[in-house]
Amino acid sequence: MKIFLVITKSDLGGAQSVVVNIANLLVAKHDVTVIAGEGGQMWKQLDSRVRQIYLPYLLRKIGWRDIFVWGKLLMLYIKYRPDVVHLHSSKIGLLGRFAFPKRKVVYTVHGFDSIRVAFRTFLKLEKATSARVSKYFAVSNYDSRNLALEGVCSKPITIYNGISDVSANKAPVEADILQGDTRFKVLCIARLAAPKRFDLFCDVAKSLPSVSFYWIGNSEEVKDVPSNVRMMGEIVNASAMFKYADVCMLPSDFEGFPMSIIEAKACGIPAIASNVGGISEMLDGENGFVVKNTVEDFTEKIRYYQNDKVAYAEACKKARASYEQNFTSMKMALEYEKIYTQISKP
Repeated sequence: MKIFLVITKSDLGGAQSVVVNIANLLVAKHDVTVIAGEGGQMWKQLDSRVRQIYLPYLLRKIGWRDIFVWGKLLMLYIKYRPDVVHLHSSKIGLLGRFAFPKRKVVYTVHGFDSIRVAFRTFLKLEKATSARVSKYFAVSNYDSRNLALEGVCSKPITIYNGISDVSANKAPVEADILQGDTRFKVLCIARLAAPKRFDLFCDVAKSLPSVSFYWIGNSEEVKDVPSNVRMMGEIVNASAMFKYADVCMLPSDFEGFPMSIIEAKACGIPAIASNVGGISEMLDGENGFVVKNTVEDFTEKIRYYQNDKVAYAEACKKARASYEQNFTSMKMALEYEKIYTQISKP
């Protein structure tokens, strides 16, 4: 089976992680091609057997160069004749459906609220062109319900994100900082963007001066943070850092199905996260908590794990078990492969 995996940006992120894991796990049995535009770090994660095609004009911003991207996609289709074309991310999800035959096109929506809540203008385009997609995938039941309610797709297929076992990864050199910290440690891995609520993260840190708070993902220097907050910048293989933290914290205004929570689970630590998107499908009160976006709610749950060693140890076990049962990259890839097989049949 010939599989195209197409995504807008080739930097590192949740959607790119999904593409990498599908490609690397299926390339042993299938002819897999990954097509992407701006960025670059994703290519380093791909198996050498995966065909890699970089489209320099494929940018996140919509512009006149997209006509060249569309033309290149047509040429690639004619050259390789894929059996399945799997689109990821909004931009290429829209453009790609006009370059490939509908019966071969499937599309994963990586967090529908980024369109439904934050960018409703794009939602109109999504609805108007949805007939050109044979199957929609959602990364959570929350997104599946909303895709149906908004009239995009009546029966999307939910496939949870999965990752490889990051607990086995070699820790970055920055891990020494966390290992040398004897205090209770809270770690957030997220880009510095308004929806990620860095302001709330800092306010929670102020309320817990005896706890250390670490943030990984800032590309610029951040000043005037609380004394117990440390900004770690961008770190390659940052997910392995969860092995040296006590709790994963993820404050956010909207999410799809965050990889950082799965990474924390794989490393055997519980998460405390905002009750948005599909997060409540990941955290059940035994392997972590979903909370309202208030200082009081986050503070209460962090203190709970800090002070109750028995409950914390049990939560760690449940977090790891949850990863093994539900969120491995193999489980995810096999579920996608099953649909690919159905589509590829004449």
